[in-house]
Amino acid sequence: MQVLFVVALQAEATAIIKFYKLKLYLEVPFKIYRGENKWLVVSGIGKINSAAATSYLCCLANDDMHQIWLNVGIAGHIDLPVGTAIIGHKIVDKVTQKKWYPPLLIDTEITTAEIITVDIAETGYPTSSVYEMEAAGFYSIATKFSTSELVHCFKIISDNKKQNITNITRQKIETWIGENAENLDSICCQLQKIAQKLPDKNPREWQEFISTWSFTSAGKKRLRNLLQKWNALNPQSKLLDEQISQQCQNMKQVLVYVEKKVKEFSCGSGL
Repeated sequence: MQVLFVVALQAEATAIIKFYKLKLYLEVPFKIYRGENKWLVVSGIGKINSAAATSYLCCLANDDMHQIWLNVGIAGHIDLPVGTAIIGHKIVDKVTQKKWYPPLLIDTEITTAEIITVDIAETGYPTSSVYEMEAAGFYSIATKFSTSELVHCFKIISDNKKQNITNITRQKIETWIGENAENLDSICCQLQKIAQKLPDKNPREWQEFISTWSFTSAGKKRLRNLLQKWNALNPQSKLLDEQISQQCQNMKQVLVYVEKKVKEFSCGSGL
């Protein structure tokens, strides 16, 4: 069960990299780190960067199972002490006013809060919400790839009315996130248990196909789409039989064969 972290800053990534012993995997277009069932991408500041990095990581870490997505980073609040961890129960894009409500199915004592994503750092704290710059971009994209129960925003308070944003340093960020690594890991473990209980998102015969032939990421996506169409058109019949096993030796041949079968049945059904 994969866990995918999206952070804006290298300083936010450092403690997570150390905690999970992640290794550098790619440097461009985004820095990406990888470990056993864990991925982390450093997006850069802002919701557009966060959305782009989330999309890129999804394509890179393509998986057949339900994925867990966590946006981790620093944020401001009017009076919560610096170093306090929060998890978002509501996310608001200040510019567009779009809103999301992440379902919180985990058991945690971590404070929950409304997260408002802004385009310019908020230093006035006009409400009791948490202010940051990435959550809306991340959440709007991550929920296209995974169920909302498995997509969350975990923030550490870095500034408030008494401790100005100018006092933030790289070392402080690393320390705050490091001190909350156990809390973050607890959330990951609980989300993994939830994911294991969710119904299989793959179409019928999926596992048999990918176990029999080797597929690229793009090939898997095409196969999934074709099998979903076949299952919808002909839910009682199997595709994987002796004929396809004899005729197809590789991914390309399998995809051509399955696509032909889907088209033939569509025409025969008058669809």
